[in-house]
Amino acid sequence: MSGKILTVSSYSMSVVSVLLMFILLFSSSLSANQNKSIVIIGDSLSAAHGIPVETSWPQLLQQKLNENNYSYKVINTSISGDTSYTALNRSKTMLSRFKPDICLIAIGANDGLQGLSLKQLKNNLHALVKLCQQYTNKIILFEMKLPLNYGKAFVERFANIYHDVAKQTAVKLLPFFMESFALDMSMFLNDRIHPAAHAQPVMSNIVWKGLEELISISSP
Repeated sequence: MSGKILTVSSYSMSVVSVLLMFILLFSSSLSANQNKSIVIIGDSLSAAHGIPVETSWPQLLQQKLNENNYSYKVINTSISGDTSYTALNRSKTMLSRFKPDICLIAIGANDGLQGLSLKQLKNNLHALVKLCQQYTNKIILFEMKLPLNYGKAFVERFANIYHDVAKQTAVKLLPFFMESFALDMSMFLNDRIHPAAHAQPVMSNIVWKGLEELISISSP
């Protein structure tokens, strides 16, 4: 199995369309014994923003899967700048094509950073989980958190949405994968928002723990 993951990352929807078409065509070449897929639906936190793709947590996750002899292909559809609304809309076609065995939903940070409606965020996340459940019951919803300067009340309301959606849809909630270094600016790029390359293993390890547990439980 190749150690490379499939990725989509762009700000231009026209470019996104071309890249998605490429991914769809490439995915059809996966051999029968490698056709289990893990689809990541995310934004720049998962799209290798500002760092080499090979150092990103999705790529490190693929490496861990290979090392542990799990026949899964990571398909990273994360797009920098995506909100829960844009992710939901593009996932309708994408999921119908890939029919994933596992879905990792790591979206919503931009909703909070842009001050978008929290009610709409909750509705979109709920709809996205339900959409994934049409193809698999193996779903992990990633908890997202906002910087404290957004105000305690807003930050708490934002974080609670993920707990509520996970509970209402009966899916696994992954604790915020940047929690351990969120206040350590040496772990971020100069924009103080996106994790640097040396932070990616920390994120990958947290995702791996949740994913391996899910795989182990679902294995015969």
